[in-house]
Amino acid sequence: RLDLGFGSNGFADNNTLLSESGFGGFRLWSSIDGGYMIHPRIGAGLWMGLNRRLSDPDNSSRLQEVAYFIAAQAPVHLWGSRDFSVQLTPRLGYATGKVELGDDGGGEFKPGVMWGVGASALSYTYHLSGTVSFMRAQTSPPGAVGGDHDYGGLYFALGGIIGG
Repeated sequence: RLDLGFGSNGFADNNTLLSESGFGGFRLWSSIDGGYMIHPRIGAGLWMGLNRRLSDPDNSSRLQEVAYFIAAQAPVHLWGSRDFSVQLTPRLGYATGKVELGDDGGGEFKPGVMWGVGASALSYTYHLSGTVSFMRAQTSPPGAVGGDHDYGGLYFALGGIIGG
């Protein structure tokens, strides 16, 4: 499955500080995942994703943020058939991201643990999916000031499915 979507910024102290300082915008998300149903209701698989955020407020430097993720996932089939089904997918893995202010290309990648869950409506017959996901990917502060930063958030995505 390949998903593209958008969502909110993370939920840590630094994200709040950036919002209060006038850095708005939303994150663009892209992800790809695959899994195998090892039981009629429970599967196992791999999820990889990235997100990007740009904010260029008046009277301030440009904010650029990028994050990369890789996680194990365990899709749980809740209801439905091949034509239409609903899945809940917990994920646990690794995240790394960086925040840059200005155009100097500065900022260093900060690693962290990523965890979250996605709720998906899927049609394997029509090769489509819609997902709402909640993710936390908290890292240490991206610079000398500010608090912990979260590269996760709440996001919505539409996708295409191969196979099934």
